[in-house]
This record gives sequence, structure tokens and C-alpha cells, in this order.
Amino acid sequence: MLFIAAIAASGWYGKERIVEAWPAAARIYAMFGIPLAPAREFGLVLRDLSSSTATEDGASVLTISGEVANVIAVARPVPKLRVLLRDGEKRTIREWTHELEGGEITPGESRRFTTKLRDPPAEARDLEVTFLVDETARP
Repeated sequence: MLFIAAIAASGWYGKERIVEAWPAAARIYAMFGIPLAPAREFGLVLRDLSSSTATEDGASVLTISGEVANVIAVARPVPKLRVLLRDGEKRTIREWTHELEGGEITPGESRRFTTKLRDPPAEARDLEVTFLVDETARP
């Protein structure tokens, strides 16, 4: 009985490492309704996000950059990114998508991205960058 409890505990507490080593395990955990950290389940994370505003050709331009990194042991399809600008009340006032180049991001690989918005709304106070996830692309 103690042996079974030890296996169950290591399967629960080590689930992210198990999925990292064997990505198909994410489906097994999902069948039992066991939550996984989104980065481990999807395999990609956003890193080093930054934003700046400058004047280009007489217009204000918001530049957002960062990188998409593959943190699991299998290649992942390159996702589209969704960028949201919000006002002081956290309402979305502008939204757009950005496509990265290439077909897949290999294990351990990172891809830099830069997206720009000409004449961003003056009331923008916050921004968010997320993945547009194709559910059929999950491991």
C-alpha cells in the first residue's frame, strides 16, 4: 500500500517533469482532470517582454518585443501572438495579432519577436501579450 501511495505522490508532485520528459502524458493528466502549469502543458513561454514608445516619421509608435521559448522536449508549432492594450479601467481598447516566422520551435529554442503599433491610443495604460492557441496543436 505504501508503494502505491509513493507512486501516486510522485506522479502528482512530479507531473510537470513527467510531461516535460514525455509530452504525451499531458493528455493522460487531462483525462483525469489533473491541472498542469500552462507552460508545461503547451510547451511555450513568453520571456523578456518589453515595450517602448518612440517617434517615427512624425508619429508615435509603440514597439513591443520579447521572445517565445520552447521549454519541453518536443518541437512545437509557432503560435500567433495576441496583443491587448488596456485603459486605466482594464478595458481592452486595442487588440491585434502578430505572426512569428517559421513552422516549428525546436526543444530549447527561442524566437525573438517585435511588433509595432503606429499611433497607440493615448488612454492605453497596460498591455498584455498572449498566445492564440490552436487546440489541435497541443501535445
